[in-house]
Amino acid sequence: MTMTVEELAALPGVHVGTKEAAAVLGCDRYSLNIAAKQGTLNIAHMFVGNRLKISKAALLEYCGYIREEKAPLSIVFSKGVRP
Repeated sequence: MTMTVEELAALPGVHVGTKEAAAVLGCDRYSLNIAAKQGTLNIAHMFVGNRLKISKAALLEYCGYIREEKAPLSIVFSKGVRP
């Protein structure tokens, strides 16, 4: 499966999973997990349990779709946090 950067940008949410990231980067999902665990994935990411979540803005910047100064700042509050 392949995905264009424009299709990635149109996806809802702040983070994408390994399936979407791998489709854009042209690699396999497992390689992204290994790189993140080894500390060599140079894209902002986090683990939620065993699942790797990659920042959509950072991935778009890495692919050259947006520049750092145009990256949207998203603040997502959880249930217990008040603005």
